[in-house]
Amino acid sequence: CLRNAIRSPFFRPSLPVVIVENSDTCPVDKEGKRLLPDTSVWMADLAGSLSDVASRGRPYTYKTSMTRQPNNKFKWAVPLVAIAQYYFFMKVLVPILDDDKRVQEKVLVPILDDDKKVQEKYYFFMKVLVPILDDEKRVQEKAIAQYYFFMKVLVPILDDDKKVQEKAEDDSWDLKARNRRRLGIGPPLKPNRENAWRLEQIYEDD
Repeated sequence: CLRNAIRSPFFRPSLPVVIVENSDTCPVDKEGKRLLPDTSVWMADLAGSLSDVASRGRPYTYKTSMTRQPNNKFKWAVPLVAIAQYYFFMKVLVPILDDDKRVQEKVLVPILDDDKKVQEKYYFFMKVLVPILDDEKRVQEKAIAQYYFFMKVLVPILDDDKKVQEKAEDDSWDLKARNRRRLGIGPPLKPNRENAWRLEQIYEDD
């Protein structure tokens, strides 16, 4: 019925019509080939129709009369078009390009120069100043660490040593006083800071 509907009285195609079924729900035969509703294999029908068309057709013959001849009707206008293009380029495009170039030189060149100066300053800052600042920072950190070590470690040690020396000196003067009292002599005269400093200077000079 479908073939007869395709080949109706009002439409008869010159090529043969082949019905194709490619749905996943269509039935298949034992070999897995898809079947039409009338249980025929549409792949075999398609191959047969293609072979019939190929066997009935006449071989293609090349005819020189079928090629298109070049159109020479407006060939004389080619030089005029070339001259018009050259005139348009020289009189219209070149002035526009020159103006654009002048604008770029007037606007972009100062911007590029400023950008170059900024890059040079940045390079000088990164390559010269930053290492100097880093070295100075390391020196400051080292000085702070040394000051912290001196104040937190050495100063208490020196203070304790000074206290020990003062206590030892006081004990020495007490011992001298006891010995002098035992001998019936007056107590020794302990020099004050100024006299002690002068005596140290005299001993150091000698």
